Amino acid sequence: MREDPTDPNLLYAGTVTSVWVSFNRGDDWQPLQLNLPATVVTDLTVKDSDIAISTYGRGFWILDNVSPLRQARALQASSAPVFLFRPDPASRARWDNTQDTPLPPEMAVGDNPLEGAVLDYYLARTASGPIALTIADSAGRVIREYSSVPPPPDTTMPNVPEYWIAPPVVLATTPGMHRVAWDLRYPDPPTLNYGYSGNLLDYREYTLNWHAIPGRTPKSTLVGPTVLPGTYTAKLDVDGRSYAQPITVVQDPRVTVPAAALAAEFRLQQRMVAGIAATYNAFTYFQQVRSAMATATAPSNNAAAAQIQTAVRALDAALMPLASGPAGLGAAQRDLGRRLIYSLIADVVPTPGV
Repeated sequence: MREDPTDPNLLYAGTVTSVWVSFNRGDDWQPLQLNLPATVVTDLTVKDSDIAISTYGRGFWILDNVSPLRQARALQASSAPVFLFRPDPASRARWDNTQDTPLPPEMAVGDNPLEGAVLDYYLARTASGPIALTIADSAGRVIREYSSVPPPPDTTMPNVPEYWIAPPVVLATTPGMHRVAWDLRYPDPPTLNYGYSGNLLDYREYTLNWHAIPGRTPKSTLVGPTVLPGTYTAKLDVDGRSYAQPITVVQDPRVTVPAAALAAEFRLQQRMVAGIAATYNAFTYFQQVRSAMATATAPSNNAAAAQIQTAVRALDAALMPLASGPAGLGAAQRDLGRRLIYSLIADVVPTPGV
């Protein structure tokens, strides 16, 4: 049996068949089994917000993030129809940047804990309308938004099996406990389906296995920058009322880069994202112009029609290299995207060349 370091009334106990939890120092017990098979629990410890157990013949198991258990009594005492749990501090850890072939999904491996800040919320009843979760910085600027309304379906075919791709985050509106994770990133920059060589494709090309995890691989080939260490605010809007909790983002303890260098790297990443967005907006505008020219009605006068058609062909010929040529928008987005990926791999001081 182990006492939770944050609450002497919260106890965990292992038995010959399972794990149990008590919220009143042992007067009552509830099973804490989840996906743990029935097995002898030989030892149990609490490390930060995780419970680790050893078993007889079933290996080691870890229950990640028990902060909701630590706030269960506050939930019970609350009369509000919605309860947003205070999240634990989130570590600003980088992804593994291995370029090895990813493990196939049929190979049995342990699941990684959820990335970033884990936010739990409780609904006493079904929400009457859409709900929203907003992440903002200390100045109130919105960083990320999540909704219970699913985004429009993405019909672009990937060049990898779709079981690799993470589904969009959609907030649940049904009664009970729900969990969502903010990956500590800004929104993904708008990307175009340009290939590795800068040519326009009719499918989405995944050329790197960076963070390739079955069901967890980002759908976008480019991800947004990671926020700097600091305090942020999560706000949950349900049925016309808002519920807020602070989020503390801390630096990876293994990283010793000074704060000024992190800020310089972050500003550089923001400039890259702005450039990527500029290429996306320009390409979209070019496509709209070309579409309008293709559907324009020519005047009945043959001479005038010939002049207009000549001008349209000349303009279209001028736009084509900008849209998909080796020195056009595709190459610009490809190069900016590569450099953004490189800068997101590690926390380093940007060099003058970069």
